[in-house]
Amino acid sequence: MKQFLPAICICLIFVTACGGNDEATVDVPSNTVGDTGDTVSEVNNEEIHDDALDEPDTKPTENFEAGECFVVKIVTCGEKVSGSTQNKKPQIDTYGCGFDGEDYGPSPEATYLFAPTANTAAKITLTEDKTASQSTDIFVLGESPGERCDPTNCDYGEDSLSLDVEAGKHYYITLDNYLGLAGDFTLEVDCCLPDCEGKDCGSDGCGGTCGECMEGQLCDFGGTQSCGTQTCTAVKALNCGDSLSDVALDGEGSTNSLGSSGCNSLDYSGPEMTYSFVTDKALRLTALLPKYDSLEDLDVHILKDDGNGICDAMNCEATGLNEASIITEPGTTYYIVVDGFEGNTSAFNLSLDCCIPSCEAKNCGDDGCGGTCGDCGLDGLCQENQCITPKFLNNDTCNSAINISKLPYESVGTTLGAKDDYTPPSSCISTRENGTGVDTIYSYTATQNTAIHGWLDDVPDPPECPESCTPKIFWVSEGCPNGEGKCLKGIDYFENPGPTIWLNAQKGKTYYFVVDGFNEGEAGPYVFHLAEAGCNGADVETGTQEDAEVALNAIGCVQSCIGLEDAKCSVDCIAEIGFSKSCSTCIDELVNCGLQNCFDSCSSNPTDSECAECLNEQACLSTFTQCSGLAGDFFSGKVAGKGIDGNKFTKIACPEGLAIIAETEPNDLAADAQSLKEQGAPGFCIQGGALCGNNGGDYTYDTDFFTFTPPSNGNATLGLQWESAADMDFYLTTGNEELISYEDGIATSESGDAALNAGTQYSLNVSCWSGDDGAWTLWVKWD
Repeated sequence: MKQFLPAICICLIFVTACGGNDEATVDVPSNTVGDTGDTVSEVNNEEIHDDALDEPDTKPTENFEAGECFVVKIVTCGEKVSGSTQNKKPQIDTYGCGFDGEDYGPSPEATYLFAPTANTAAKITLTEDKTASQSTDIFVLGESPGERCDPTNCDYGEDSLSLDVEAGKHYYITLDNYLGLAGDFTLEVDCCLPDCEGKDCGSDGCGGTCGECMEGQLCDFGGTQSCGTQTCTAVKALNCGDSLSDVALDGEGSTNSLGSSGCNSLDYSGPEMTYSFVTDKALRLTALLPKYDSLEDLDVHILKDDGNGICDAMNCEATGLNEASIITEPGTTYYIVVDGFEGNTSAFNLSLDCCIPSCEAKNCGDDGCGGTCGDCGLDGLCQENQCITPKFLNNDTCNSAINISKLPYESVGTTLGAKDDYTPPSSCISTRENGTGVDTIYSYTATQNTAIHGWLDDVPDPPECPESCTPKIFWVSEGCPNGEGKCLKGIDYFENPGPTIWLNAQKGKTYYFVVDGFNEGEAGPYVFHLAEAGCNGADVETGTQEDAEVALNAIGCVQSCIGLEDAKCSVDCIAEIGFSKSCSTCIDELVNCGLQNCFDSCSSNPTDSECAECLNEQACLSTFTQCSGLAGDFFSGKVAGKGIDGNKFTKIACPEGLAIIAETEPNDLAADAQSLKEQGAPGFCIQGGALCGNNGGDYTYDTDFFTFTPPSNGNATLGLQWESAADMDFYLTTGNEELISYEDGIATSESGDAALNAGTQYSLNVSCWSGDDGAWTLWVKWD
């Protein structure tokens, strides 16, 4: 409103004071304006009476200015109006909320005044034709002095906006378009009046609360919403081993006075059934509440009686969906409460299980009841139920590394006191940032080509973890990891607890195993293991006698150990099937990998080709191959060789003049290679037999390994002959160097030549990819 009145008042006073009686002529602005906000009415040559200076009896309800806002209409709770931002003037350039004002500056806006008469929760909803490329947003502006809207004080919403409003205040609902667009819309204002009459706490019906209870009190969600101590009444006493079946939660003895639990903040507005329990022993009490049916949604709580004979919900000791467990105090009364979540009234079954912990002469370890006999702290380690404090072994550099001379090997140590000497590259460990904590190091020089595996035991972390944890980074390097060595593999136990590093160690090479930390806070005791891995010929025979049955039994072992704290449970179970401990470890990892990544493909038929395909895709088989030393899928048709005599093949003649050697099984692994020792000139000839098969990526049936050492330097000619319609192949290697590799398809012979050095050990491998099983002859001649 244009403010001319003060000037008019001065003029009239002046005229009266002078006693003048001439008629005066003034301009009086109208309280209303047109849509543009620019037009006023003129009053000329009219006598001004005193009452003309009074405020109008009523204020305008539409089309008036309020500072930067042009108010189209006053709206009230429950009102729904239709409007448009077309043919309006842009008046507001910037807002104190929402997007940058430059997006709205060119756009016209429409404003509605909302003046609630009571404190309420208001929801403002905007509906528009989105197909017309509109993008109208909601701004609710506060008020500055003089009944003017304040664009800097606002709340923002897109299609809707909810906020609490106060009686007597003005709120300017401004609808503005995005990037200069305009169009039609519908605006609706819904209000919710909070209802807290007679209520101390709980919901006010509008998304708020009627208050908070004092500490030690709970709000009764079941009825009055009043604060107080919630109590219950035991219907009967129970003893260890008691069980109840088909109990109606709302049956005889039921109450509905516990709306909450001191163990959590969930809504237990359903009825509850309460039982008392007391014992003169310290034991582990477990209340078991198995799932009754699909409609059941009950929890079980164990409450402690503080000695006042009251079943108080705030004295909750344990709670659970299917069970709750505590260690009892002798002579103390406890209440087992079965309560309905969010009003549930299902029937239930309940049983009590008791176990007396055994911690005599123990200060840590398992108490026999699922608990522990103590904590050894950050620096301590539990070994055979006794806490020990491992010593730093001064092995934090390659020069001071502890040399492992014999497998299996175990070391109990600590990284406390060590320095940060080595950091693995990101290509080696990628789960977290790389190990920048202190580290210790061990070295192992392989005396033969063999599969080995190293791991860290699962040492309990202190409560401060992850700020302070035991070492979690474990990696291995070929050569000293000082920049010259090569990191082969690494594990972050924080992200992936329990795995093992598998490695095909090569004779004469030295490997460094590093126990490391993610950062300087990740340090402390550890138990490091290194052992030979792999499956021998007896393992292969066990695994292929009843292929599918053995695989399913191994799966059953792993599944039966899920949830148990014994990390060796499934390995021991698989070993009972007939596998060696070393091979059982490899199988355990394969099955775990398959269950985690290929459950649908492998759970029903682990020897199916679909399972093998998934295991290959998920790298389960490649991990197993590294661990076991077996080629291909152990549980998808891997068949052990029986030699030429065992398979009753007809021998193929050798070239004249060569020493004849018969293949001897088992030699299906590099670690079990048949040693031919040193052979004299002019060479030797091996007579053997092969079983053919593959899984699309590797040989899956009989593979035969041999090692030999030539007597002198010279060139050698090698040849493989067979008579069956098959694709047989042979390989000549030394160390990690492949000298001859023949994979020529279906044929009857393959040959090649290589320069051999005296005193060097060479490896031969004969395999059959596909075709008919049969005998073969492999000969080596040198000059």
